[in-house]
Amino acid sequence: RLVGSEMCIRDSLSITDLRIRYFFALMFVLIGITGCDQSQSNKPVNDFNVLIVTFDTTRADHIGTYNKKPDAYTPHLDTLAKDGVVYERTLSPIPITLPSHSSIMTGKVPFAHGVRDNGLFNLSKNHNTLAEILKSYGFSTAAAIGSFPLTSKFGLNQGFDYYNEHIAQKFEDIFGERTLPKDSIFFDERNSTQVNNAIMPWIEKNKNKPFFAWVHYFDPHHPHEPPSPYNQTFAHDLYQGEIAFSDESLGKIIAQLKRLNVYDNTLIIFTSDHGEGNEEHNEATHSLLIYNSTLHVPLIIKYPNQQYANTRISQWTGLIDIFPTVLNVLGIEVTDDIQGEILPLDESESSKEIYSETLSPRFSNGWGEQRGLIKDGFKYIYGPQKELYNLELDPNEINNIILQNKTLANSMQADLQDYIDENRPEDNNIGSTHDVDAKTLEILRGLGYIQSTTGAIDQFEEKLDDSGDAPQLHIATISTYSTVTNLMFKGDYIDAIRYINILLLSDPENLAYKESVSYTHLTLPTIC
Repeated sequence: RLVGSEMCIRDSLSITDLRIRYFFALMFVLIGITGCDQSQSNKPVNDFNVLIVTFDTTRADHIGTYNKKPDAYTPHLDTLAKDGVVYERTLSPIPITLPSHSSIMTGKVPFAHGVRDNGLFNLSKNHNTLAEILKSYGFSTAAAIGSFPLTSKFGLNQGFDYYNEHIAQKFEDIFGERTLPKDSIFFDERNSTQVNNAIMPWIEKNKNKPFFAWVHYFDPHHPHEPPSPYNQTFAHDLYQGEIAFSDESLGKIIAQLKRLNVYDNTLIIFTSDHGEGNEEHNEATHSLLIYNSTLHVPLIIKYPNQQYANTRISQWTGLIDIFPTVLNVLGIEVTDDIQGEILPLDESESSKEIYSETLSPRFSNGWGEQRGLIKDGFKYIYGPQKELYNLELDPNEINNIILQNKTLANSMQADLQDYIDENRPEDNNIGSTHDVDAKTLEILRGLGYIQSTTGAIDQFEEKLDDSGDAPQLHIATISTYSTVTNLMFKGDYIDAIRYINILLLSDPENLAYKESVSYTHLTLPTIC
């Protein structure tokens, strides 16, 4: 066509004009070819969709397919399990929402990605998240989250084209203006139906191209207030009712994928960020201890086209293994900086080490911290009170056998230190920020994340530390403190002071308790 055009206009154009036109035509052709090559080279080998669904605060033994609880009602998850692989022993690296989700999205343990607690840390942009990687390969990316700790101010929105975090609807008018006051100090949150309303239209719009969607349901988190009929059916166990309601919501997304004919072509991953104490080891909720009651989470993966359906894996696995598994399924290279491993698909022998931690007791109350390691069926917990458990014989971690097995305990302590040394950043610069404003601190107190405003967060090093009080000795006071914070929020300062005085009798140097006294005195000087 270019030659024909030249012949038609040769008489009216100079040779110079023709050369210029040839030059630009050639450049456009070359640019087009180069652009196509780049696009082709930046596509994954396998063009599957990816859906990650996280139920907050959900224990594995409350999911029906795990066969632990007779009244567990999760029919949609149980059906998903039949289409996929059930990983029976998956552990969170930390029993706290933001850092655990950061591990899922980076494939790294908390001391490597730098997020150690809710609200006090942000995920640094130095980390390449799963959403960022998949976006670079041409995926449309979206997330809809259910609560405050995962809002974009804390950094997990990196790589998402669409990040829906509208969590305060119940306090707003029809115009979206916040007009109603909060009725308790607990986190702003929205239920799983509202999360679905935020993500399902996006899935519909993006059904014809590869997409990555993350859906987060906060419902199972305290306080437990499932809607009807689950508040009646599970009146004896409202926590289980919240999980059942979340299962119903997930079922609607699965039905949508089937209606859109993309279910078979979608890698679906269901898990939780952490479990819930439910009074085991005297812990009502989570965050301060690293027993498996708050670390053991469900993990169900439906591989594309229902490969490996009806498979169960009993090996120990971790949430950090999700990241490299997704990349592997898509045919994308897993780089050396990823600490997770591709999840197994058979029962081959494994000597995998599983790391866990919580520094929240130190940040919150000035108590000691905990770090743990599972290896060869044993679990070692390091802190002011050291513990060792044989998980094969004692899965509930009741019988501490450390005194009878000092050699093994010393060996596992050395392994734990080696794990930290081998996996932390070389310059020990985790690249995260940890500024917390007064409003955020007030919100965090509501759920038992009882951070004081001291500088404890700046006073720790990345090494094993057994200083401070063992958090196990104080765990029974946490629910009392949560009652205090809610009383203060509602303005019941006289009752709050009574509870604070009880707490101070048991722990007179606790900084968070002292701050609460100061707060009530400043608020109501006439009473004091």
